[in-house]
Amino acid sequence: LLHSPVSLAVGLGVARLLRTRWRDFSNWMHWCLMACLLHSLVDIVTHHNDGPVLFWPLNWHYRFPSPISYWDNAHFGRQVGIFEWILDLSLVGYLIFHWRRSKV
Repeated sequence: LLHSPVSLAVGLGVARLLRTRWRDFSNWMHWCLMACLLHSLVDIVTHHNDGPVLFWPLNWHYRFPSPISYWDNAHFGRQVGIFEWILDLSLVGYLIFHWRRSKV
């Protein structure tokens, strides 16, 4: 449900409709669904043959055949893994730097 761009787009539309009546809930729902959409887009690009079903619930079978995989070494899994580790360490370093700076 939360990996399909179609269902996420519908959810974002619902969040937009709820803005006038339930603003706080709508904002929370909007940003939660945007995070899910970002995750889904990364999954689509980094799953060779086991990515999310793109057009669920309209089509239950189509998956984008990405040329790379985040885990399969036959499809650049090692390189994607190294990139992911560097990205993770950079983001954690950024968060720690700004957290320590805000404490001063």
